[in-house]
Amino acid sequence: VMTALAYYRLYRIDREAEDIQTSSIPGLYYSTALQEAWSNDILLTEQHVLQTEPAVQRAIEEKLRKGRDELNALVEKHKRSRLTQDKDSPLEGFVAARAVYTRLQDDILATAKDPGRRAQTLDRIKSDLIPQFALGLGGLAPLVEWSRASAEAPADRIAADVMSTRLASLTILGI
Repeated sequence: VMTALAYYRLYRIDREAEDIQTSSIPGLYYSTALQEAWSNDILLTEQHVLQTEPAVQRAIEEKLRKGRDELNALVEKHKRSRLTQDKDSPLEGFVAARAVYTRLQDDILATAKDPGRRAQTLDRIKSDLIPQFALGLGGLAPLVEWSRASAEAPADRIAADVMSTRLASLTILGI
């Protein structure tokens, strides 16, 4: 009986370790990468509006496009992770806030092309875009915390199973 219990614990340790490798660590990575890419996006938007050189604006627009592609890819990767598929992920709160933010950002970037509307564009960033950015960032914070907690839970179970397996092994050996 003790041998079977020890074997079962080893099996659970193996499953938990696999869970950490295949879902918890990728989920945590994607959620923190989303935070970084999201923060870069607002900074680039502000730089674009403040920039007066057309060539520099175009370069920033390219960075914004690449950043948007990166955000899309990270959202999709997080959605496909086992972590998101297995539980109710807070990712959808970020996705909803981002959709509104993107529409506002597109409108602001279009307005920024008119130098005569620079002051109005900066006001819209402050009044509309930054609050929507904050909503998105607020949606990412619980995602990161949820991903972190999802990574810690299997590690805690592994530690408990290791202790139980050690005790079972000592019992089997008569020590």
